Amino acid sequence: MFLRKSREDVEAERAGKGETLAKHRAALSRLADDMGIEVSRVYEEIVSGGDLSRRADARRMLEDVRAGMWDGVLAFDLQRVTRGDMIDQGTVVLAFQLSRTLIITPQKVYDLRDELDGNFAELEMLFGRMELARITRRLTAGKEEAVRQGQYLGSIAPYGYDKAVSDRKKTLVPNADAERVVSWFRRVAEDGATPRELADEMNEMGIPTPRAGLWDRTLVTKIIRNPVYKGYVRWNAKRTVEAFGPDGKKAKVREKSDEIVARGLHEPIVDEALWQRAVDAISVRRHATPPDRTLKDPLASLLVCSGCGRSMQRVRDSRRSQAYYSHPTVNRHACWQKASRMEVVVGAVVEALAREAADVEARVGRGERPPATDQIERDLAAEERSAETLFRLVEKGIISDEEFAERKGLSDARLAAIRARLDEAAAAARRSGADGELTVSLKRAIADLESYEGRAEEVNRFLKTLINRIEYEKDPESGSLRLRVFFR
Repeated sequence: MFLRKSREDVEAERAGKGETLAKHRAALSRLADDMGIEVSRVYEEIVSGGDLSRRADARRMLEDVRAGMWDGVLAFDLQRVTRGDMIDQGTVVLAFQLSRTLIITPQKVYDLRDELDGNFAELEMLFGRMELARITRRLTAGKEEAVRQGQYLGSIAPYGYDKAVSDRKKTLVPNADAERVVSWFRRVAEDGATPRELADEMNEMGIPTPRAGLWDRTLVTKIIRNPVYKGYVRWNAKRTVEAFGPDGKKAKVREKSDEIVARGLHEPIVDEALWQRAVDAISVRRHATPPDRTLKDPLASLLVCSGCGRSMQRVRDSRRSQAYYSHPTVNRHACWQKASRMEVVVGAVVEALAREAADVEARVGRGERPPATDQIERDLAAEERSAETLFRLVEKGIISDEEFAERKGLSDARLAAIRARLDEAAAAARRSGADGELTVSLKRAIADLESYEGRAEEVNRFLKTLINRIEYEKDPESGSLRLRVFFR
């Protein structure tokens, strides 16, 4: 049984129409009893929407279907199983079709191997995509209209506010942290305080962020720039769209959109003049020329602190014209790891890759060459011919049924042994080929790291196909550097 909520179900539950999954489970249980079906497992998906890659329960159900575990899957309707874009729907249909698994709904039993059922399912899926687009448009339009009315629809309240509902409309009310936020605006606008200084103060006082993390310059800057504090709400500053990532796979990316800014229903905690002065003070301190965003770190997001797991960052010391790997400034309040020169760390990674390449080559050298499969295949063909001869002998009455059974048992044992040898030879060949490919990849990674200048992004992308993470640790007393490389 596969149970899943839709967007309309979520809206109905908010309106007090009952819990969807419980109603569907009861209806499908009655259907199973009427049809004499034994339900061995129930998959419950409580995530509404999203593509198949983000729906863990649906993926588990499909894996079991592909493995041929079930005769059929009970669902409230076909769309509960096949909802998604055309690629996801094709994946689902193929899984049920090739595994010969039925989709059983109260309206109809679908056998996707049958041409009529397959055509009917395609129409259902087309209507489902149209319905999904309609629901999405309606929800988007509803949210945009609510924002224009001044409602706050963010998932988390801004620092200094709590979420509230007034006259069935979502809004904000100031809380005990509002005075602190007001003081930030005044200090930035009048005293020249910087967002970094404010973040450091909060961390030193042990006050967590709204998400229970550490404060940093970026977070404080976002607070100062947020118009919610002067009494406005905004929506759709950036929207999430689907696109192809660098690896060629579908991914969700954020892009600028038509932002909606409207007068909010909530009470402002700073006046517009103070808000604008604080924003202007931050803007003046920004660099006149935009920074170079080209990636210069070949180990970006791979090198992490062994103590806290945060990524180590490449920082540039302009006085010494050297680059270092160090923790983000905010992290010194939680886990301070000594910095190291970038060239030293990259060199240590090169040494680690060289040791791994030597180990792989030694493993290949110690191992025996994969056995040739040609002779094994000839042995298999000869034994299969012998088995066929046995059938002809018993058919002509040359050997008795008892002798045939005895010889057939021995022949089956020899066939099984030969096929096992053939499987082992194929596995050995695959292992040998994999080690050979790994050696080539390691040597390429070494060469790339030794000459990454100007192509750090390309090198970083290749290293991520080979390495999962590199843990960085530096002894605070001796200053000795230790790296642990975890390969994929």
